[in-house]
Amino acid sequence: MYLRYSLVLIFLILISQAGQGQTNIKGQDDILVKARDGISANREDFTYEIELLPGQHFEGYIYHWSESGWAYAGLHENPEVNWLEVSPVNFTVNGCDEPYPVKFSFNAPQKAGKYNVTVEDWEYNWADTKITLKVTENPSKNSTDSSIIIQGPGSVYYRYKTYEYHGIEASQDWFDEGYCGENPYIVNPKRDIKISIYPSRSNITIDPQSFTISLEEEKTVNKIFEITENRADSFFEAINLQWISYPRFIHWKLIPADYFCLGWEEIPPLNIPSVQSGAEVFNGSIFLIGGTNPFNNDALDRVEKLYGSGWVVSDITLNEPRSDFAHAVLDDRLYVFGGLDRNHQPTNSTEYFTGNEWIPAGEMPSPVYGHACAEHLGNVYVFGGRNADGNVEELWRFSRLKGWQVISGTLPFSPRSGYQCVTLGDYIYIMGGVFYPDVPEDTIYFSDVIIYNPVDGAFMAVNPMNHARADFACGVIDSMIYVVGGRSDDPSVASSVEFLDPASGTWMTCSDSPDISFLPAASIVKDSEFYLLGGAITRNNDTANFRDCYGSNILMGNQPEPPEEPKPTVIYLPNPMMDQSFLSIDLTYDSRVTFRLFDLRGRLITKVADTFLKAGEYRFPIQGWELAEGLYLGVLRTEKHTVVKKLVKVGD
Repeated sequence: MYLRYSLVLIFLILISQAGQGQTNIKGQDDILVKARDGISANREDFTYEIELLPGQHFEGYIYHWSESGWAYAGLHENPEVNWLEVSPVNFTVNGCDEPYPVKFSFNAPQKAGKYNVTVEDWEYNWADTKITLKVTENPSKNSTDSSIIIQGPGSVYYRYKTYEYHGIEASQDWFDEGYCGENPYIVNPKRDIKISIYPSRSNITIDPQSFTISLEEEKTVNKIFEITENRADSFFEAINLQWISYPRFIHWKLIPADYFCLGWEEIPPLNIPSVQSGAEVFNGSIFLIGGTNPFNNDALDRVEKLYGSGWVVSDITLNEPRSDFAHAVLDDRLYVFGGLDRNHQPTNSTEYFTGNEWIPAGEMPSPVYGHACAEHLGNVYVFGGRNADGNVEELWRFSRLKGWQVISGTLPFSPRSGYQCVTLGDYIYIMGGVFYPDVPEDTIYFSDVIIYNPVDGAFMAVNPMNHARADFACGVIDSMIYVVGGRSDDPSVASSVEFLDPASGTWMTCSDSPDISFLPAASIVKDSEFYLLGGAITRNNDTANFRDCYGSNILMGNQPEPPEEPKPTVIYLPNPMMDQSFLSIDLTYDSRVTFRLFDLRGRLITKVADTFLKAGEYRFPIQGWELAEGLYLGVLRTEKHTVVKKLVKVGD
């Protein structure tokens, strides 16, 4: 019987990810080596070049089959080679529907160097298989770079990689004029893929390190990176697949970040335009209080509540209109302190909101406006401000039990108004502001940052902001202090966003605010989202040009804490990508879904999805050829969750 034979090597190449990925089958010319009809095929050699880490174990396969009838093979390998095993050495193939897998098992020597071996078919003189093994600490063959943006020592990052196995389908004509008739060979779904992953550094944990998956199954691997120092580093993982004889190495690069912002998105506008307002989260909702109407300059007594998909004006108003005041939530009460009254004169009145009415709560030590406050352990602290005579240089404390007290008659830093202060940990941070002397030309904007310890009353200066500013937005997300917009001698300040990492004490600049120049009326952080509410557009510090509710936007910080209900799963396939990727969403409930892609400056690049979806799995294409190389940030929003995922675009 005349036996026809072929030796086929198919490579399934895994695409590396910073976050997650999948097995990707490349083009026909890249993955298929086949013996053609004719005697020349019998004499051709097949060469495999493999790189492994010292001592690494690796497994791969090649397949023997016959177009018709039976084929018998007896393999022989060089007995002097102890790093390669072939199993089985003898086997029988019954037609092309029963290809026989021949397993190559590599055990790399501990010593670096090059090693060679030839596997021969003795019985039928088939083509020899030549294998060259390179043992090295830094594999370069079949490797892909991937990046992780880090925030410095002490950071912990979780990365997931999803492995999927897709068999060859009959529609994929990878053989000359078909094979074994009109239909190409279809993978036996009972065969498994085996994958092993090898970390090469002590500060990476991979779970699991080895696993198997069958046809149409998938497996998610969790990699945990614990950053111990602020420098670049790398790791490798080797992946073993059915039909693959080359390991795939992923070279992880750790890149110190100089940003921590993910972009802006519009929300419904306010019903009443305003500046110099106040905002607080009270009873689980965002309330916007008071302010000044920019069109007629009247002080407002209104209260608006963000409810569902829009703002609702409350029938319960302030006892007196006011603007440029301080505010805080204390003992389940929403307080407002001082500010400017309806005649634009400083007031010392205090009142609080119970949810049903506003109740007067005494007077401050003196009328004041342009001030801010911060709550710490049941007390509210105010650091100066302005009154009718000029700048206030006192430190006041308010508690529900004792009312107002003057703690210090003179502050240990320059008096100011338009500053912001927030509580972070055991300290209160006082930031920026402006000083108005008698001569307007000598106005001073501050960039300094002072921390105050309420326990011992000590003040200490820390690293200043990158820009001097006043009347800006401020908030804390994930232990990071963010400042947005404001006024300054520098026109670019009103469009800048920066944040302070308390661990390093460094201020870093990230994405721009929504307009080239923006003065927010109020700001608030809720569920790890930064809200800018109302405000004014400024041009070279000219605040006459007001715009209705510009700044009803959200600045994303870190991902919020996961709610009890399972949040949607977001995966890019593949990641990194070149020409195209797919957004895979596993939605656990019915919801309106939006997915937007931002660049690192927070600019919206494209809207991938905006639709109502039933619970289930969905895929949306992302056109990679339209994107420049670099890192992008995708934000998935549902009615219950927000999920942020990074996507890397690499070149050809």
